[in-house]
Amino acid sequence: MTLISQISYAMGYMGFGIQKWIYSMRPRAPFSKERKPSFTKLDTYSRQFKLQPSKSSGNFYIRMSFLMLIFGGVVVYYMVPEVLNHRNKVDKLYAKRIYEEEQEAFTFLVHSGMERLKRHHYLEAYNEFELAFKINPKDEALNDAMLQTLSVLCRDNKKYCELLECKLVEN
Repeated sequence: MTLISQISYAMGYMGFGIQKWIYSMRPRAPFSKERKPSFTKLDTYSRQFKLQPSKSSGNFYIRMSFLMLIFGGVVVYYMVPEVLNHRNKVDKLYAKRIYEEEQEAFTFLVHSGMERLKRHHYLEAYNEFELAFKINPKDEALNDAMLQTLSVLCRDNKKYCELLECKLVEN
């Protein structure tokens, strides 16, 4: 016996979860058979199962799933037109708001360009008119003011003369 097992045996100490039969075992000789197994052999489970149809409770879940599917389809069928109507209303309101904002920006740019034209700030007026032209290119008053501004700018810079010719051809 080892020293630890002798002390444990003498004192009756069974610490660390060690059982008495473990610490009282003698050491095994090299190349000898294994010690006795540390567990007992369990019986094998010998019950036989046979295949058989399941109980009818599965039909309940299938029926409930089918009813929920039908209910969901009916809800979707009646809700789709309302959703589409709401979407059309929102699109119209959005388009109206965009149009109003563009008109507000257009009038601001034209008014600002006219004020700059009165103060003889021709290049700044041309820039304002160019921005307004991107919003509404068919406005007659804007086209006249732009042609007037380009004709004044053409005296100092030939680049604006080419733009003036292009605008005259368009009109």
